[in-house]
Amino acid sequence: MNRISSALKAALLLPLLLLALQVQALTESGHVIMVKGEANAISADGISRELKRRDAVYETDTIVTGDNSRIQIRFIDKGMLALKANSQLKIQAYHDAGAENAEPQVLLELVEGGFRTLTGSIGKGNREAYKVETPVASIGVRGTLYSIQLQRGDLIAGVWEGGIRITSPMGSFNLGMDADFAYGIVSGNGFTGLLQAPPSLDEAPDTDSGSQQQAPAQDNTQAAADILNSLLNNPDDVTSEELGEALEALKDLGIEVVEVPDQPDTPEPDTPEPVELITAAQLADLLASPERAVISSGAHGGSLAYLTDLDGTMSFVRMDGNTIADVIDVTQMGSADSAAVADPTIALTPTTLVSWGVWNGSSETPLSFQQEGDAQPGALEEPLYWAIATPVDMFEYSNAAEITGIVTFVVESGIGSDNQGYDMTSAYGDFQLDLDTGEISTGTLFMDIGTDIESTVGSWNVDFEGNLINVDGTSQITTILTGGAFSDFLTDGSVPLDLNASNLNGMLFAPDPQQDQILPNFLSAFYLKTIIDSINPDPRTLNGLLIWSSFPGTLQ
Repeated sequence: MNRISSALKAALLLPLLLLALQVQALTESGHVIMVKGEANAISADGISRELKRRDAVYETDTIVTGDNSRIQIRFIDKGMLALKANSQLKIQAYHDAGAENAEPQVLLELVEGGFRTLTGSIGKGNREAYKVETPVASIGVRGTLYSIQLQRGDLIAGVWEGGIRITSPMGSFNLGMDADFAYGIVSGNGFTGLLQAPPSLDEAPDTDSGSQQQAPAQDNTQAAADILNSLLNNPDDVTSEELGEALEALKDLGIEVVEVPDQPDTPEPDTPEPVELITAAQLADLLASPERAVISSGAHGGSLAYLTDLDGTMSFVRMDGNTIADVIDVTQMGSADSAAVADPTIALTPTTLVSWGVWNGSSETPLSFQQEGDAQPGALEEPLYWAIATPVDMFEYSNAAEITGIVTFVVESGIGSDNQGYDMTSAYGDFQLDLDTGEISTGTLFMDIGTDIESTVGSWNVDFEGNLINVDGTSQITTILTGGAFSDFLTDGSVPLDLNASNLNGMLFAPDPQQDQILPNFLSAFYLKTIIDSINPDPRTLNGLLIWSSFPGTLQ
């Protein structure tokens, strides 16, 4: 058997050891949540490393994304940042107060491209501690969710929550809270305020600032769905295991691995330590269950969830992996009542394959809702729509029936309500699934709301596309909303959808034998929300459930 000498092994692995020790000495600013495509971190010494899910990012790192690529980072103060394709972001500083840092500080530099971010506790607690530099202007915040993008020498900005202050050689300008505009453009000619979100906030940054050719459109929601698909298809991508294996190999060669000791933690008695939301035994039970759920509320959007019994209570658990660390939140009925809405105008078609209901959460009877990082369950004061089925593999059925090409799905039934107290009174729509590519296309959905089917007060319309993905042998559909609006018949007005805050997702379940079907049907949960701007400060929302029946071929 061929053997590599210990000296040669040491020579090959020594750079890895030096890199690991160098990384340990840096200040960790956050970690990667999701990556789509190519994303790298370049250290202050010019060393580049590929970033994957759960990798750490550090002060002085420059994060770089390639074509059709995207990365999301969760920072140490619970802030979130989604960096677009063809972007460069330098983390000049991102740290809490500590032994080496007298004060907390966030200092980011957007060199090119764009991002969307939700500020964390540092930006919310001390406005002076948060700053973003760009070649055009600098940005301060007032606890906010905002987007910025550099495009052909201009800075384009939009605020969805809170406010930002933009400072440039042309002056200082406020967007969002207490300002006249939520969107704006800063250029060499000054500031232009906008009442609507500019389309360029959803475009890929220009790769060449001197070019007059516009970059191809890149929808934020499309990118988000692509990233979600990648994670579901690769749930075991854990970089720490790879590093652990490399360090063990060094130890096997007799090389001493010196680890920099952690600084002693300063106890914070007023801040409870995070607790695990479920136990290992409960995790094993829910993963072993063949049933899954779709749930819909303002807090969950339209989501898939696991169904389990926690302490004798039916519970919905959302996860982005298969470990306890991957639990996103746990929802239980709490003190709310449970009912399928009494005599609903429109409801899910009765079937033994799907069970459903509504938890009528309110301020008087809230649901129990505990998220990752919460020491105790909180209150969810809104209704939660849920439906349970056993997901199946679409291709087991299509292969058995020797069906290829296009399958059409048509809305069969549904249930839902909006935030103004109106029920969904009718729903109709369809989309096509290409079995050869897994792509969803030509999706349309229309839903009326009112007190009954004869008293319609408004209508929602949605356009979408998406993808069919297989997770653990079951088929799921994630959609990307491409357009839509709410039409208010009482005011004769129309408000566009917030495509980033709205979604529709679900799973395929077995054909109904009573209907002589041969292909699975689609059970979905949805959440729709209109944009927020100076004209429409109070968004309308609609959430609920839909069952779609399947038909081979296209509708004639």
